[in-house]
Amino acid sequence: MWDDVEESLIFVRMIKKIKNLIPILLLGVQCLLSSFEVVVNGVDYYGGFKWLWPIGLACIVISADIILFFKKREWFRYAVIITILFGFLGIIRYTVAKNFVTMNSSIELEPISLTMCFIYLLINWKRLFPETTNLPTQPVKTQENVEEYKDRYTNRSSDNLRSILQDSRYRTEAKIAAQEVLKEREEMI
Repeated sequence: MWDDVEESLIFVRMIKKIKNLIPILLLGVQCLLSSFEVVVNGVDYYGGFKWLWPIGLACIVISADIILFFKKREWFRYAVIITILFGFLGIIRYTVAKNFVTMNSSIELEPISLTMCFIYLLINWKRLFPETTNLPTQPVKTQENVEEYKDRYTNRSSDNLRSILQDSRYRTEAKIAAQEVLKEREEMI
């Protein structure tokens, strides 16, 4: 049982490491299948071998993306942007299907590139648009830290504790502890 859990954890960690490569791998498989389809079906298939060079170029570009992913990871994101941009402009083709949107009868845009943009946005959403929270920059308060400060502050005067509450140099836990000590003293009176 524990082996299954451990194997699934290893698989999840591996997927997290290569999550940006998965869409490029899928595009590579699509390009290889399209190349094979053109070669097998020959000249009569959607214009034939004129489709082979843009698909072959896509295979080369995707191969370069994969190499950059493992060798120069900092360049990978730029390579992916160029790959998607080339796909948008019709310089490279991922498939032989006629699913292009033509603008001004000269520019053909491939919807697969738009899909790739959305996939990369979903994969990297938290990285591109980090959540901003109004949490303090200090460590999260713990009851143990508050108790430590309370032990330190029990012998201090009430004026000293009030000055701790006003001073911004003290940590949140210290202020909570000073406030609790003052509250305990007021309850005793």
